[in-house]
Amino acid sequence: MVSLAEAARRLKTSRTVVDREYGPGMRFKFSLAAGDAIECNSKDGGRGVYIMRKASQLSSGQLQIGFAPANDARRAKDMQSSRAWLWANPETLRAHKPRKVLLSPLGEVSEAHD
Repeated sequence: MVSLAEAARRLKTSRTVVDREYGPGMRFKFSLAAGDAIECNSKDGGRGVYIMRKASQLSSGQLQIGFAPANDARRAKDMQSSRAWLWANPETLRAHKPRKVLLSPLGEVSEAHD
């Protein structure tokens, strides 16, 4: 996770905000920011499109990411209480086989090529 302060520091020193190099055996999948869309396995066994709405670091240091279904306009609190909300950390997200997508104004889904 890159904070705004860290992103500003990286830009100030002519580095990229998104570091795609993590060492041998590691591969960059995609960047993710609030408002970005992903397609992944959903709870019902199909594939669904979700919008990243929240990210926070737990006291344990683990990153938690909150996703809302793309076709659900309710408040986050209401989605969370109805279990429509998807909480994931990077490892559990990987198990959902995500891919970053773009949504057109008409709702058409295409690959983001991030």
